[in-house]
Amino acid sequence: MKKIRIIFIPIILALFFSSCEKNPQLPSNKYTEKDSTSSEMIKLNTLMAEVEQGEIQAYIQKSGIKYESSSLGVWYAITKQGNGKSIGKQNIILIEYQIETIHGDTIYLYTKNAKRELKVGKMEKERGFDNALTLLKEGCEATIIVPSNLAFGILGDRDRIPPRATLIYRIKDIKIKQ
Repeated sequence: MKKIRIIFIPIILALFFSSCEKNPQLPSNKYTEKDSTSSEMIKLNTLMAEVEQGEIQAYIQKSGIKYESSSLGVWYAITKQGNGKSIGKQNIILIEYQIETIHGDTIYLYTKNAKRELKVGKMEKERGFDNALTLLKEGCEATIIVPSNLAFGILGDRDRIPPRATLIYRIKDIKIKQ
């Protein structure tokens, strides 16, 4: 038994002292290195956003209409001034409009007989359209250009709106619901 203690005591002491380093080595953080896939995706996304902005600028030039840009990055042109109240967040509105792709394909149509009721400030999927509505007044007509990242994004609406679609909203009438 004494022989076993004599053998194990030096081993235990050696292990104890070897584990008590003054400057312990921390494991390296493997996530600090740039992931090449991630940086490639950023480059691709930037390129796609630049292409989309080029398409928007070409559309604006071709239309001959003077568009303004909102602080969010939505383009809008008021083609007929409204004489009613300004649309504000939390207003419930009745709106007649159509949605097209930037290439001219009509996607949705809300007519006089089938106006859409919306609560301004509560449209998460149509954030750009929601933002642009607050720039308008009751009774106006307007065209709004919404980049894909402010519309339905990379997936579309999984029904009629395609992925990464730049949308054109042609508003014919807006009324604040009382």
